[in-house]
Amino acid sequence: MARPRLNINPEQVAALASIGCTEIEVGTVLNCSAKTIHRRFVHYFQQGKANLRTKLRKKQVEMALAGNVSLLVWLGKQYLEQADKQELTGKDGEPVTYPVTLFKFADGTEFKPPRNGHKPVKAIVDGNGDPATD
Repeated sequence: MARPRLNINPEQVAALASIGCTEIEVGTVLNCSAKTIHRRFVHYFQQGKANLRTKLRKKQVEMALAGNVSLLVWLGKQYLEQADKQELTGKDGEPVTYPVTLFKFADGTEFKPPRNGHKPVKAIVDGNGDPATD
């Protein structure tokens, strides 16, 4: 014989979800498993989570419009596709260059890594680890 079905109030599931409880926490409070909450009350759980997100979003907008600068910046990045401008330049506004070491092998051939837009510099060691000569 199967266990009797638990009498769980769906509105209680939604209320707990609306304060940020997980399915595991809701199940613990209501003396059932998270699986039961998910299987029988997923709609109410999702509704509660949506209510929480809506309340938080409303409060964030209120605080931002009241002058919270960091919240204004964050909301601008989230909803208005704004971003911090990151620009790297080298000395005197020149493009950034990275030193690339070229190696000479014992047979005289040089190892040259791919350029990928970087300017290579003159070889500083030969294949034996000694200073390179021109």
